This record gives sequence, C-alpha cells and structure tokens, in this order.
Amino acid sequence: MFKCFLCESQFEVSSHLLIHLNIYHDLNSITIFECKQLNCFRSFGSIDSFKKHINSHTLVTNNIAINQQINVDKHSPTIITNIDINSEETVDNIQDNLECTYFFTLENFKNILQKNAIKLVSKWYSNSAIPRKMVQILLDDVQNFNDSILINIKDKIQNMIQNNNYVDTVKDLTLVLNSLETLSHSFDSLKTEHF
Repeated sequence: MFKCFLCESQFEVSSHLLIHLNIYHDLNSITIFECKQLNCFRSFGSIDSFKKHINSHTLVTNNIAINQQINVDKHSPTIITNIDINSEETVDNIQDNLECTYFFTLENFKNILQKNAIKLVSKWYSNSAIPRKMVQILLDDVQNFNDSILINIKDKIQNMIQNNNYVDTVKDLTLVLNSLETLSHSFDSLKTEHF
C-alpha cells in the first residue's frame, strides 16, 4: 500500500496516491515529499523525483476484501448448538447470544466511499481515451444518477423509522435490500464487448 505522508491515507496504486495529493493537498504548497512506502522514509524536493521514486517500489497488490478496509472485531461468534425450532424464543434473543464480528460505522463507510471515489477518478484520469475535461462531466452524471435512485431508498427508510411497525419494517427492509442489490447491477444490461 502507498501511504500519504501528510494524512496517512493508503492507496493500492501509486497513481492514486499522486491524485490524492493533487486533490486533497495543494501540490504547489508542498516543499518536501516523503516516501512512507515499506519503511523507506526518503525525502524529495520535487514531485517528479518523488513520482519516479515511488514508481520504483514494486508492490504485490492483492484484492483487498471489504472487511480488511474497516474495523473488524477478531473474536469468533458463540456457537449455539441446542436450538429448539418449536421454541417461542425470538430471533432477537438468539442474536443477543452472538458476538458481533462486524462493525459497520458511518466513519468506515465514508472512508470506503472516499477511497473508491478516488480510485474511480484516478482510473478515468489515467485512461487516455477519456479527455480530462470529460472527467468532471462524468462525475456529475454519476452523481445525478445516484441521487435520482437513492432518494427513493432514503424516503423508504425514513418512512420505516417513522412508522415503527415491526412486520412492515421487515418487509420494507427486504425491499430496501433488494433495491440495493438491483442498484449494484445498474449497468449489467448495458455491457458491450468493450467492457
């Protein structure tokens, strides 16, 4: 992973780090560029020297699972072995017996979203077939697309919170989950041989 020397953000590819520096930190105001890759700690006076140096670092990039990007509790869940299916015990009581091994927080979600946004912008900027002036147009189009879809899901969730009816909430949550699954496949029907 390539690490930003100013804010400690990490990136899988050196070009993502360079775009991060350009977007989130003013390159013109940076006088010394430090390499934080693999305990390297070398310093450079120009972006070109820094760029050349970090590109010399070879990395074996692995596919990083989403649970490695967020905080995960390493405890294993308690195994429940004697559950009577005819029992009146509710699912909530069973869930209380399990330790939660996955902590989804707003901060973790924001970090994942920001890293993926930087990855997407980096990919578009590095693609020679996409003119640089088109990147902002593409970003605006994606934002408008997301806004038009997510407003419906947001309204549905707000209604669920206000109504507070358990039976309807389960149905509504199932609907929201199915909607999110559909959203994740938005462009499947538009794929061509070029994808």
